Amino acid sequence: YLLVRASETARQERDAARQEHRPPGDRLIGGSETARQERDAARQEPWPPVPARVRDASPGAWVTLGVVAGLGMLSKYTMGLFLPCALLFLGGRRDLRPWLKRAGPYIALAAALAVTTPNLVWLARHEWASFGHLAGLTETRGGSGPLRRLGDFIGSQAGLMTPLLFLGMAAAMVNAGRSRSDPRDPGRWLTFCFGAPVLVFFVLLSLKTKVQANWAICGWIAASVGYAGWVWGDGGNRRRTAFAWTGIALSLFVSTMAGWPELRSAIGLRIPAKLDQSRKMYGGSELGVAIAAQSAAMANGGERPIIGAVTYDVASRMAFYAPGQPRVVCLFLGTRPNQYRYLNRASGVRVGSNVLIADHRPPTDPELVPFEQVFQRVEPVPEPVVVRVPAIYDEPVVEYYLYRCYGLKNMRVLDRAR
Repeated sequence: YLLVRASETARQERDAARQEHRPPGDRLIGGSETARQERDAARQEPWPPVPARVRDASPGAWVTLGVVAGLGMLSKYTMGLFLPCALLFLGGRRDLRPWLKRAGPYIALAAALAVTTPNLVWLARHEWASFGHLAGLTETRGGSGPLRRLGDFIGSQAGLMTPLLFLGMAAAMVNAGRSRSDPRDPGRWLTFCFGAPVLVFFVLLSLKTKVQANWAICGWIAASVGYAGWVWGDGGNRRRTAFAWTGIALSLFVSTMAGWPELRSAIGLRIPAKLDQSRKMYGGSELGVAIAAQSAAMANGGERPIIGAVTYDVASRMAFYAPGQPRVVCLFLGTRPNQYRYLNRASGVRVGSNVLIADHRPPTDPELVPFEQVFQRVEPVPEPVVVRVPAIYDEPVVEYYLYRCYGLKNMRVLDRAR
């Protein structure tokens, strides 16, 4: 950041000096031929030297960078793309390439490894559990073909960013990619290196598997910065500015409507629940009440059953909303590896245990997991938990189906995906 800011300041000073020495007619007319000659001359300029305050940055600054990158890696594995993006930024321009021979970047790398190594050691001792989870997310599945997945991914990004900002940021990335050979403007090259490769990575991944809309969000951070510089930098551009403000207004409207469903309903805008991600905020309390009632019925004065699910999202919701917030289990019946591999035993489950299971699939669904294979007896609860929010949605928001499962046959379904 300091390198880019200092270089940008030097560029602005040179541009101002050049503007002062232009003939008055050129300053007034600003002919295209003069502009072209200036651009050609700029490309022939010597690359600016590395500013002293950047060149002499203390090791502590590089350590801080490495620690932040390491913490980011512990938070989200997409932070692992930081390293190739940084290498592209430094190695892609000859004025930045000397940094690869300096100690600073390697101090940062060592600090990042120091932060992440304990986690890597733990993963090595536990069958690389997190990477197994990632492999399950990105494995090739049947269903739609690669072109359909690619179209779905691009459409999801346009919807997530809103279409106008999506087009504007994509155009800004194309423009920033052309700045690689421009010694005056390393800032645009920085936004390109930390935005475009990430987005291209997920585009290619979508040809192999379904990519969730939020996975690529880290690539749009740099793209948004690059878009702002493209629109308002160098004195601004009237058409780009109008387009950008229109996109921002549309984005604010869509975000407000998505995050405030009550307001959406108040103005008469109703959309199907299945198209609204905010619907997932509802249903936890109703599920907790149903769990309490069915758990008491299964106990019938004796030992209460363990509660659980076959997906970690439902299991986590049950753990939060069930009375007393008990330990829950997640049965690995066609479920990819997740954190419950190391939490299931804490619930006290054992061979012979009774388990109350919640699932989104009804008993008649052919894709319902075969509970009868791992329990001696299974009784579906006749009435599902139907959650409605009539003030916002016309149809049910979510439905949970409860299953009374008696006599766990073995413990294998608690330890790993099958």
